[in-house]
Amino acid sequence: MPIKFGPTSKQIDRQTKRVNIVHDYMKCKSNADLIEAYNKPVKPKLRQKVKNEIDRRNKKGLSNIVFKWYNSINTFVTIMWQERVREIWMSNHG
Repeated sequence: MPIKFGPTSKQIDRQTKRVNIVHDYMKCKSNADLIEAYNKPVKPKLRQKVKNEIDRRNKKGLSNIVFKWYNSINTFVTIMWQERVREIWMSNHG
């Protein structure tokens, strides 16, 4: 089962009265959305889910996101990230 980012919602088409279920999965989010969610003051459970997703993407080679931790307690974690810049550059100039 894929990991959820947020709650599942229903969208109702007003003309046909059809109900479409929209799932909010972690794998469908962009890296910018994940970093934003990680840096916001959210529940630790969601923060751990986001960190696991970022680690999964790093292992697959989909992103190169590096966590930089500071020594002070209660400081937000800053994340520096690079999207496959080299691969894009190689595809444009190769």
